[in-house]
Amino acid sequence: MDRFLPDLVRDEDYPLKLGRYTLTALLGEGGMARVFRAELAGPQGFTKPVAVKIIRAAVASQNADLKRALIHEARIGGMLHHPNLVEVYELGELESFPFIAMELVEGVGLDILVEKVKPLPPAIVLELGRQMCAGLHHAHDFEAAGMDADLVHRDLKPSNVLLSRNGIVKIADFGIAKAGDMTGNTTATGIAKGTPAYMSPQQANAEVVDRRSDIFALGAMLYELATGQRLFRGETLVSTLMAVLRVEERLANPGFEQILEDVVPGLAVVVRTCLRHDPNQRYPSCQHLDAALAGLQDRSGGSAHLARWLHSVTPELEQSLDGSDSPRQRAVLKHLTGSTSPTGAEDTLPDDAPQTRITSEPPAPGDDSLVAPTRRGPARAVALAGAALLLLGLVALGLRPEAKEDPADFDLSAGAGAAGADSGTGAGGGASTGAGANARASTSAATGTGG
Repeated sequence: MDRFLPDLVRDEDYPLKLGRYTLTALLGEGGMARVFRAELAGPQGFTKPVAVKIIRAAVASQNADLKRALIHEARIGGMLHHPNLVEVYELGELESFPFIAMELVEGVGLDILVEKVKPLPPAIVLELGRQMCAGLHHAHDFEAAGMDADLVHRDLKPSNVLLSRNGIVKIADFGIAKAGDMTGNTTATGIAKGTPAYMSPQQANAEVVDRRSDIFALGAMLYELATGQRLFRGETLVSTLMAVLRVEERLANPGFEQILEDVVPGLAVVVRTCLRHDPNQRYPSCQHLDAALAGLQDRSGGSAHLARWLHSVTPELEQSLDGSDSPRQRAVLKHLTGSTSPTGAEDTLPDDAPQTRITSEPPAPGDDSLVAPTRRGPARAVALAGAALLLLGLVALGLRPEAKEDPADFDLSAGAGAAGADSGTGAGGGASTGAGANARASTSAATGTGG
């Protein structure tokens, strides 16, 4: 290769040395970037496996917003350090192309688990939920220069969460996170960003959001993990957004409660509290949600050993591969199965499940702390009107959700429409500011950064 172009790297080009990094394989790609497995070289023979997300040539030369999104993701990720968050190591340039070097997670995305393993065991669902709470609580409570950063992820979804071979959940892709004034607010009022099927009503209406918007997304994910079905799915982007805005109607459906109660008694109450239209009626923090999940866990037999479980289902994941799987899924599963010993591996796993927990206790709320009067009438009309205005805005921007196979996955982040989402990689939701799709691919395939 005479000149390095990230879009044109092929299998025959590996290993490809670029500065301190040697690219060895493609992990995933999206409209904004490609994610490569790589090795970082240092003095005295030092090497470290990493995932490198490199912005595409067309994006680097034409789209300043998506370049800023990559920088935004790196700046936030570089400040967050927690076992349940994908670590960001470096932001730099390779041959004039911006890149992020991040933690290489040997594991699988929750989107692949939900698709390939049905149903997920109840104990696994609860443990996944608690570890996600731990990572988000750290991000939500993060302080910069002695001040609350008010960080909100805004793009939580199964493809942006990984389960490592060691049983540790990793949340990835902070490319469109809102962080107050810490790194610059990435969204102007009136512009929606994220993935519709996991947006809160406030996010769908492009209103100001806080940590309770992420809790709504967690509720939608818990429902999906428990049932194997996506909660908000419409035939078009707009119908998906309308389903989110009408969430109270869904919560009132008796079938909503029954399907969750059949999995874990009491889970319906927890998920419903996450999903209330009014954020004042949701859990006020991930501490409170974690405490609720811990109570269900105690009553249902204790925590699960995620590493042993993932090892046990690896053959099932391998056998599930077929021609319909995306390149990302095949790469993830091939890497996962290839790095797991078929016999005797259980003896090498730890006796105790690796767990991360929120160590501080949540404030003891009064009985009415999670319940506020339901706002209907004019507020509902305003919400629906907001959805209509959002649709007009999307049309004006040239975003055509019908071009996506699954409108629920359509990403409203900057440039996602033009980028064409995940470019058929199965990366799961589009270029999510651009950093997402690839990051996610790198994440599930081996790192952690979905979009």
